[in-house]
Amino acid sequence: AVSPDGNRVVVANHENDSVTVVDERTNTTFDISLRPGAGVAGGEYPFGVVATNDRAYVTAQRDRELVEVDLSGHKVLRRVVVGGQPVRVIGSRDGTKLFVTDANTDDVAVIDRASLTVERRIAVGAPPGTVAARLRGASPNGLVLSADERTLYVTLGGANAIAVVALDGDKSAVRGLVPTAFYPNDVVVGADGKTLYCAFGKSTAGPNPKGPWFDAARVREKPFVAFGGNQFVLQMMRGGLHVFPVPDAPMLGALTKRALDNERTETPSAVPPIFSVLRGKVRRVIYVVSENRTFDQVLGDVPGVDGEPALVHWGAAITPNQHALATRFSVFDRFFDSGGVSGDGWQWSTAGRATDVAEKEIPLMYAGRGKHSYDWEGKNRGVNVAQPTLAERKASEPRTPDDEDLLPGVADVAAVDRPREGGRGYLWDAAFARGLRVRNYGFFIDDARQTSDVREPFKTGEHVSIATALGLADATDPYFRGFDMIQADFWRAREWQRELRDFEVRADMPELVLVRLPHDHLGHFARALDGVNTPDTQMADHDYALGLLIDSLSRSKFWSDTIVFALEDDAQNGADHVDAHRSVLFVAGGYAARGVVTHKPYTTMSVLRTIELLLGLQPLSRRDAVAEPIAEALTDALDETPFDAAVPNVLRSTKLPLPPPKSTTEHAALPRGDAQRWARATEGMSFDREDELDSTAFNAALYCGLVSPSSSACKKTP
Repeated sequence: AVSPDGNRVVVANHENDSVTVVDERTNTTFDISLRPGAGVAGGEYPFGVVATNDRAYVTAQRDRELVEVDLSGHKVLRRVVVGGQPVRVIGSRDGTKLFVTDANTDDVAVIDRASLTVERRIAVGAPPGTVAARLRGASPNGLVLSADERTLYVTLGGANAIAVVALDGDKSAVRGLVPTAFYPNDVVVGADGKTLYCAFGKSTAGPNPKGPWFDAARVREKPFVAFGGNQFVLQMMRGGLHVFPVPDAPMLGALTKRALDNERTETPSAVPPIFSVLRGKVRRVIYVVSENRTFDQVLGDVPGVDGEPALVHWGAAITPNQHALATRFSVFDRFFDSGGVSGDGWQWSTAGRATDVAEKEIPLMYAGRGKHSYDWEGKNRGVNVAQPTLAERKASEPRTPDDEDLLPGVADVAAVDRPREGGRGYLWDAAFARGLRVRNYGFFIDDARQTSDVREPFKTGEHVSIATALGLADATDPYFRGFDMIQADFWRAREWQRELRDFEVRADMPELVLVRLPHDHLGHFARALDGVNTPDTQMADHDYALGLLIDSLSRSKFWSDTIVFALEDDAQNGADHVDAHRSVLFVAGGYAARGVVTHKPYTTMSVLRTIELLLGLQPLSRRDAVAEPIAEALTDALDETPFDAAVPNVLRSTKLPLPPPKSTTEHAALPRGDAQRWARATEGMSFDREDELDSTAFNAALYCGLVSPSSSACKKTP
């Protein structure tokens, strides 16, 4: 922000909990910390800023507050709690009012500047009385006042619209909506007062058949050039600018209808009859989330589907269980992950939306612009903020600094609002609200604990997993690892099977079971245990673990009342000739349909909606609330035939304790390249957490080592 007299520039430092003030008169700069100190949370993750000649007002996104800063005295004066995840702040011309967009609570806080109190909150997600107004996820972020200050224009990132708000004291309300392109971020009024300029941040990706590795050399030289020879999903998504006249009343009415029609909130699809039939018969859901694969990489060779065999990385020999699940149950060749990468992919997969913090920071993080921590699964700057005290944090992670001001409290800057904050929270929160039980195997886990080489920690009593999300602590199996590329998914499946046996003894299992099988992310080839140290063996390990899970379930007493949904959080690490978001989805269970091939488009939101309808859960956001459930994958005809997990032959080249071959045709197959070769190809890459590497170079190494080493793109790749 620039002060009205032009003498000062104030910059909010999102990763440093401070503002930097540039004094143009003296050509000096100084920093002002926004933290209150003494172990009290405040001033963290500042983003929006507006300035007067002697004051600045800064939104603190983690602490849901607006901070008043004395620019002359170099100190914080006052704070006021606004709403969830505040983004932008602007002021009225006379300086008496401040307006703050609250992305998580879908409102604008109107603040009296003199007393620094919230006068009112204006719900801006949709016009009053509409269904959309009752569902969160509009994510208001940018805003501007009209010339006469009687109208407020607010960009709704999550609704792809601009809210036109009539300002009239306590009667202030949304008068209408203007539809925009994908994820609008800000809006200004032109000098003529009759024109709106709206910046939007995203677009659809489209096909990426040349893959994220297309021209690795050019990408390294000029990584941010438009059309820079790289088909990585985030680089294919582009922003833009709308310019259009301020709509009059008749036009605003028509545009409002169009915006609501775009969201489909007012005319949701009817719930298919199969869900009424299965109510009470399907009592449990197992939700499996894995990492980063496209449809063509895994299932592009399945007959009868829209696949591209030339892009297959791992065919039926390496992924026999995923191929069997696709052909025996249902195969979906138009299933799309809602997330682009793991950062927003895990938010979409568990909360039905991505927060505004994620939408803005993830592109910077993945482009390597500055150093950003991975804040998307319950940790902020590497700190497990689900643990409220410094003592708890140090007990689980001794390397935690002795700093009581390091993100005190349990607020999570990137999280959706949970029920205690008036939101719907995550999928497990919806289950708890319904009175259901949850068991968590690997979702939202503190990865600092993933250091032991113990395969079966239950036998030694070593806790390897601590939850990073509020509500999951008591529901989490402490012996099931989260994201850890050193350990095979085989051992995760073993731990899951151990608890399944206990559930069988008790003749009871929680209604919602969350399972993470991350080894298809791949990595740590030099350190991976049990000889599972190449892309082929790691993918085969992942495939076999998924097969083991469904095999053991199918032989249990829970097969007849349980449905399994298995998907990828995103599809960023491969090519697909249909779309960079297209990925795999598997559905299995006693009431899962058999032999279905569907070309109907579905997304991650469709899976969440299906789970919600089966378990009787409330939707999490306006996105999953209107998603079409996947009725084709279900049937009212119970089939209790067990699923037989197959050991991929390449997995027999490892040291895993696999069952003996069932026939003479099962033999050990060698992977394409040994561990030393793959370690050299990925030298310098970090696999300690999702996507902490050069994605372009990693994807190029996979493509050139597994699919087309003689291609021109591969010849340019070191």
